[in-house]
Amino acid sequence: MAKRERVYEIDQVALRELRVFIDNDGQLYRQMVEPIRANLAKKLEGGRYDPKKAPRGWQYLVDEGARRYVKEFGGDVRSLFPLPLRVALSHEYAQDWEDDNLPQRPSRPGKFEGSPAYVPYFWDIGMDGGADDEEWDGDTPIWVFHITPEDRAMFPELGKQRTVEV
Repeated sequence: MAKRERVYEIDQVALRELRVFIDNDGQLYRQMVEPIRANLAKKLEGGRYDPKKAPRGWQYLVDEGARRYVKEFGGDVRSLFPLPLRVALSHEYAQDWEDDNLPQRPSRPGKFEGSPAYVPYFWDIGMDGGADDEEWDGDTPIWVFHITPEDRAMFPELGKQRTVEV
């Protein structure tokens, strides 16, 4: 028998209320937000960042924020902020961190529209003379970059690719 997925209606007002409470609590910021950000940055630099696991780190912050909210204003965590709401907020925090720290795929009209996110990154390096190798296609230079673990951490879509040509 197939497992049914439950669909929950997320109370956007409660979600915003909890988000604002967490964002404005200086103690939570120092005790949890800064260490979570530092940990994720360390994982990104080391090539171990996994976007699927990132919300789990933010979940600790959201749960603690909900506990502190209830302690200050009263109520019950499970009724005010049910688990699906807290999970949605942890995903929101993870997405916000990724938006600030991971290169994004170009979406505006222009030279790189629709290209993978790594193309403008390597293009800039090539423009600064940082290509590992240079080949020519007639009059057009093609820059070749050898992929490093740091490149894979920044651009997981590179997979097991060894080089990128731009």
